[in-house]
Amino acid sequence: HTGAIDRLHFAAGGELLSAGGDGTVRAWDRGTGAELSRWQTPDGARGPFEFSPDGRVVTAWCAADQRPAVWEARTGRLVRRLDRPPGELSGFKFSPDGARLAAGGVYPDNAIGLWDVATGARLAALEGHDNQVYDMAFSPDGAM
Repeated sequence: HTGAIDRLHFAAGGELLSAGGDGTVRAWDRGTGAELSRWQTPDGARGPFEFSPDGRVVTAWCAADQRPAVWEARTGRLVRRLDRPPGELSGFKFSPDGARLAAGGVYPDNAIGLWDVATGARLAALEGHDNQVYDMAFSPDGAM
């Protein structure tokens, strides 16, 4: 990475996944330190990044169209873009089973969006926050 590292994730199978402020996503062999894969996010995508619990996919906010996108973490293949009103996002969190994704908003809505990762369907918009939402969490049973 040529910039700060935004997110690290220890994946099954001995890999360390990293996403940086320069928009690159990399997979490393934890035992040898060898780089296994590297790809550049398209469309001005930058952090915050978040890896799914199984390390299979990664999400980030895309500056070009102001929507979150989900990619395969090791190849960079676009899985889907998620529909939402335009606006910057300040944080992501996957549910423990990786089936849902929450995203905290900044201006103009300061809301938390909730999506089904498999279908891309927007499940809810949790509104009413007075300021931007930096972080959110799911309970271990998957409730938010």
